[in-house]
Amino acid sequence: MSVLSPNTEQQAETVGTALTKLADLLACADVESPAISAQWLMADLCDVPRLALGDYSSTPLTDAQQAHFEAIVERAARAEPMQYIVGHTDFMDFALRCDHRALIPRPETEVLIANVLADAGLAQRSQPVVIDVGTGTGCIALALAAQWPNARITAID
Repeated sequence: MSVLSPNTEQQAETVGTALTKLADLLACADVESPAISAQWLMADLCDVPRLALGDYSSTPLTDAQQAHFEAIVERAARAEPMQYIVGHTDFMDFALRCDHRALIPRPETEVLIANVLADAGLAQRSQPVVIDVGTGTGCIALALAAQWPNARITAID
């Protein structure tokens, strides 16, 4: 059965109306790029690619999706970060679990990784030693370990 199968028992909210409602709510909460954030949240809810949401705009939400949507609306109204709501974030080539226990990896952290990897002195070492203090999601340690499989990496929080 499709994740987007219709709810036949009652008139359910459609993906399109839910998306509009969520975008309006995010705009009122002063979320940056509310329409795009709403698309990411709805794509995650419906388990479809963000750019394919238009194909499902008239599809009713299932009972489970409607309940989850209401929880999303509640969290979004409190201006909770999108990554915490969906429970994951992308960082370099990784999909990382993400919640309130750790800061959301920032794009600037990817620049930091690129600079470390570009350091010729470190790259020439047969076994670089890295200590990631306050690792949080572990994104720095994971990214470096992926590029330097011989490195000795310690990540502590």
